[in-house]
Amino acid sequence: MNFVNWEDYFDERIIARGEQYFLNGTVANLVIKNHCATATVSGTRSYRVEIDFSDDEITGMNCTCPYCQDEGYDCKHMVAVILALINPNFKEIDIKKLVESASDEQRKRFLQKVLENNYSLALQFKTLIEESV
Repeated sequence: MNFVNWEDYFDERIIARGEQYFLNGTVANLVIKNHCATATVSGTRSYRVEIDFSDDEITGMNCTCPYCQDEGYDCKHMVAVILALINPNFKEIDIKKLVESASDEQRKRFLQKVLENNYSLALQFKTLIEESV
C-alpha cells in the first residue's frame, strides 16, 4: 500500500510520536479486509484503530483513544497503523514465542540492558521483584 499524502492529516509532532510507536512494535492484530484495515496499538492502554481506504486514498480513520474520541483529532496510533500498512517489511512479533526461544543468558543480558537505559522500567521491575519476595 502507498497512501498518497497521508501526512497531510497529521501535525508533525503527531507523526513523530506515531513513528516511535511503530518503531517500538506497538502495532498488533493488523487485519486488512474490504478496503478497511484494523489494528490494536498499545500505548498507555490498548487502542483499536480503523483505517478506511480506496485505492491509494485514505477515506476515513478512527481510534478509540481519548485524543480522537474526546478531542476529535487524528492521533499517533493512526500514524503507527498507517506506517505498518505502507511498510512492506512489517511483520508482527510474537513476543511470547520470542521470549521463550531466547536462552536464560540472552534474557538476562537483554533485561539488564533495557533496565539500564530505562529508569521507569527498572523501578517497575524492582517493585515486581520486591512484591514476590
